[in-house]
Amino acid sequence: MPCPVSLKQDNINTKQSRGPGRPPEYNWLRITAAILATFYLFGAVWQTKIFIEVLNLNVSIQYRRKSGFKHPSVDEIYKVFQKIPSDYIVKVLNELDGLARKRGFHNLGLFWDSCAVDGSAEEEHYKEEYMSGGAQRLRVSTVEYTAFVRLGANTVLLVAPGTPRDITEYYPILKESGVHYIYADPLFRVYVNHEEAERYGLHFITRKKPGSQIWIHHRDYGKRKLVEILFGDEWMRTKRRLFGRISGRSTYKKLLLRLVGHNLHAYERISLLDELFKRRTILEEAYLEL
Repeated sequence: MPCPVSLKQDNINTKQSRGPGRPPEYNWLRITAAILATFYLFGAVWQTKIFIEVLNLNVSIQYRRKSGFKHPSVDEIYKVFQKIPSDYIVKVLNELDGLARKRGFHNLGLFWDSCAVDGSAEEEHYKEEYMSGGAQRLRVSTVEYTAFVRLGANTVLLVAPGTPRDITEYYPILKESGVHYIYADPLFRVYVNHEEAERYGLHFITRKKPGSQIWIHHRDYGKRKLVEILFGDEWMRTKRRLFGRISGRSTYKKLLLRLVGHNLHAYERISLLDELFKRRTILEEAYLEL
């Protein structure tokens, strides 16, 4: 994937740096990769420092130095985190989904051309004030989002902020990602989404709602329930809250990073399944040779 403009460093070689102030010590792209990989194990950005130190990763600009390199501080990691565009993390999600789909198709013969869409919310680790009954009260702050989950692979291929009812703007991406069937509940705009899906050659499948002529068999619509696997995943349940510093829009990026961790776990499960079938084939061949 192309490097985001915000993560490009000019005069990255410290020996050639001529600008005022201290020259840069760390490579932002390497720290970005470390942040993405951290969410395979952890659930907060600050834990990237632990991840780098435990694995003794060299994220400095002088990458070829085998000894004497330093590790970035939490402040340095957060500075890079603020520069990562949300769209870039969504592309990483889509790339991981594409890798899982290709491995499932080429190695296991599975198409995985269906996705389900549903909205959810994740709690943050702080509370916000709101008015109720003329009195000021506190409640846990939440981040709402809508996830498009590939059925079978259980990977998140797309995330939309909030809970949009019209999802037609995401159809080109879904079409490009090899999706043919979209399962959604009747809370979405059935007529608009169904008409636009036909124009793209997609199938928008939902349950009949009062006043609508669009209807699908219940057994087919029941596949939509598989989207709940994402929200009920054991790894996701253990990290229900978005920890870290309070910095406005950064909470949505933390949510995306958590979903990157989910996709990494989903790809690992697919890889293990692939290895299992390979070993089974080897054992069958050995048995037939007896």
